[in-house]
Amino acid sequence: MSEGFWTDVIQNYGLYVAIITSIISGIIVFHKKCAMPLIRNFRIYDETIIKINKIYNELTPNGGTSIKDKINNIDKKIDIIEQVQHVMVADHRNMLFRTDPKGDCVWVNRTYTKTVGKTLFEVLGHGWQNVIAKEYREKVSREWYLAVEEKREFLMETKFINSAGLEIPTRVRSYKMVNSKGEVIGFWGNCEILRK
Repeated sequence: MSEGFWTDVIQNYGLYVAIITSIISGIIVFHKKCAMPLIRNFRIYDETIIKINKIYNELTPNGGTSIKDKINNIDKKIDIIEQVQHVMVADHRNMLFRTDPKGDCVWVNRTYTKTVGKTLFEVLGHGWQNVIAKEYREKVSREWYLAVEEKREFLMETKFINSAGLEIPTRVRSYKMVNSKGEVIGFWGNCEILRK
């Protein structure tokens, strides 16, 4: 290197030190302000992915071939079967209903809603009691919830009342539905109109 180069370096030493210090300071600031948060975000991302994979593996151990997965698949198939059953019995000649384990209505067929002149939403829950003729309502309700509590069949003759105020003599029969563990999961019922 020529003598002029070293003379130039010595004369501009302060300038070079300032430039190098600025570059190092910039690198440090970039590292603290940009790189570290980015690295932290990658770590958080990696930790999140690990947690998601862990949860997925717990939900689908053995890649979806565990007993739990098979039970979940069976439950999905049962839901589909229930929907098919509802479609198949929508226009059955009798009024049909289904309840939850507490005995509250969760579904009725179209024959039911047409006969009583109410919408599905009007008879859901405790709304079914409003289609019982007033003089029978308290007795039917009391006997129904007693049968539900005792988890037994229900059978009673009563009178329904439609939206026009006409009484419809009816025989109501229900059966408990149980799952594979023997637990009552609801009641399936049939309301037969009595021709007198």
